[in-house]
Amino acid sequence: MGYAHWSQTLYINGTVTTGKLCVGIAATGTNDPGNATDPGKDKHVGATESVNVGDVKCSHNGTNYYEEIMYVITNAYPCYNSTGYFQIANCGTIPVNITGVSCTYNTTALEVTVSDITGQLDPCNVINGTIDFHVKQEAEQNKTYIINCTINAIQWNLAP
Repeated sequence: MGYAHWSQTLYINGTVTTGKLCVGIAATGTNDPGNATDPGKDKHVGATESVNVGDVKCSHNGTNYYEEIMYVITNAYPCYNSTGYFQIANCGTIPVNITGVSCTYNTTALEVTVSDITGQLDPCNVINGTIDFHVKQEAEQNKTYIINCTINAIQWNLAP
């Protein structure tokens, strides 16, 4: 008695296209850009200006989004308060999880409070945020204060 056996090798070709993680931030202004009465006061003395810093990460609806934003406080005085406005954009092709915004600044002279910007941000979407600035009594006279801020974000499926 005899047995026969045939075999055939099949090849499967495929293409894998990965997504792109890209998040950018844009400073969109302040409530005291230097040409108005100081917030909550009756005089124009101090100013807070917003600046976009670094390379353009992407553009969305005519707005460029950057690696970092900076706020510059000039001619301020103790108890001067102002607010900065910003947007975070998901410029990539996959959802991202925003875990916060980190700012570096002179902690002796300033109090800085960032709005709670956390959670998932889908591609081609933006989220608005604010940063409140308060100049402390310990601030130096004739001093310009700079606040630099960046985004903390990871891909959506690695979120804690």
